[in-house]
Amino acid sequence: MLKVVKAILVRMRSTVTLVHSFWGLDDPCPLYPNIIVCGPCFPRHIAGSVSLETSFSGEGQEDLLTFLQKAKEVQAAIVYITMGSLANLNKCEVKALYEGAGAATADGKPCYVIWSLRGKSRKLLHEVIQEQKPPVPSTEEQTEIGRFFIKGWLPQIDILNYEDVKAVITHCGWGGTMEVIAAEKPILTHPFFGDQPMNAKLLADAGMAIELTVSPTTTTCGYTADNVATGLTRLMDPQEGFAAKAKSMNKLLDASPGAKLARNVIEHLAAHPIGITAITKRPGQPQGNATQ
Repeated sequence: MLKVVKAILVRMRSTVTLVHSFWGLDDPCPLYPNIIVCGPCFPRHIAGSVSLETSFSGEGQEDLLTFLQKAKEVQAAIVYITMGSLANLNKCEVKALYEGAGAATADGKPCYVIWSLRGKSRKLLHEVIQEQKPPVPSTEEQTEIGRFFIKGWLPQIDILNYEDVKAVITHCGWGGTMEVIAAEKPILTHPFFGDQPMNAKLLADAGMAIELTVSPTTTTCGYTADNVATGLTRLMDPQEGFAAKAKSMNKLLDASPGAKLARNVIEHLAAHPIGITAITKRPGQPQGNATQ
């Protein structure tokens, strides 16, 4: 993340920038004094602290609660899949994720899967399910299909911090990446564009993720259902060490000051608008604005 920020700001050294990253995920590196690493600013939950009774009993979540209770009864681990709101999976990817996640195991038991899926990708999943042999009875609007729960909107923070969720497949957008780290979940990465491939590599290098090879085309798939199943099964195996590494990364995240430092910087700039601008101004450069 800091590589991206430094590249963008190389000609904007009078702009104060708060970076929602933390040391340990990003490697130590020299920074201009106007680049401030504060850590994520969202409320810090205690990983694994979410319970069925307190977090999934609200209006509109009855179907999700029922699904989670079924998984609890058979002591099944849960995989959560989230791909953000901008990119669409192609049919080949939807098929590989559906079959692969369905084949993943933890402690020798099949997993249950919660999948945040909407729009075109949701329609493709319906097509994939209808093509199964034997066909699986379902409708495009149906939320619960076998060991899968599929919905366009889900309470992501609560799901991530639920103790039975043992692994996450994500596109590695930065905000979501921070949320997964804060929840101490190992990751199967599925980046699309922008900073996502770099974020995926950071997670893999940190030892808490396995990378899927994502195809650059919109019609092919760079991975197979077996890659997905094997990756998830490894992530959820305590002997592999991914869960332990995710926990240690959360400790580093939790040590970052987060919203407190961001607030202090913003309040300082409001009271002293020249502030850092005067320090970072280069000879011959017009006076800039100190902004968030």
